[in-house]
Amino acid sequence: GLKPCLYAYSAAINAVGKYGKWIEALELLEKLQLTGQKPNEYIWYAVINAFSRGKNIKGALSTMSAMKASGIDPNLKIYNTVLNGCAWTFDGPSAMDILIEMKQRELEIGMNVYRPV
Repeated sequence: GLKPCLYAYSAAINAVGKYGKWIEALELLEKLQLTGQKPNEYIWYAVINAFSRGKNIKGALSTMSAMKASGIDPNLKIYNTVLNGCAWTFDGPSAMDILIEMKQRELEIGMNVYRPV
């Protein structure tokens, strides 16, 4: 049979991620990987967003590490999503680590980044 494409997985993960359902997002990511397809930046974002909205900052950070290990560097949107998760969970130390990493990567840190923190 046909296997779902990356777009279908991205849409499904986004749908559950909007409600912070990180367990479902992680299960979909694992199913995707079992098909032999590699997650792209949009899928990684959707999973990280699910963890952040679900107030599971450790999961968001772990997923971001897995994304980096796969060869994809976080973009500003992903960093902001993790920072939001840090704000929602009152995790100041992790937020500082993210801000330091952003500065090291010379990403522009504007007021929209500091707002959640």
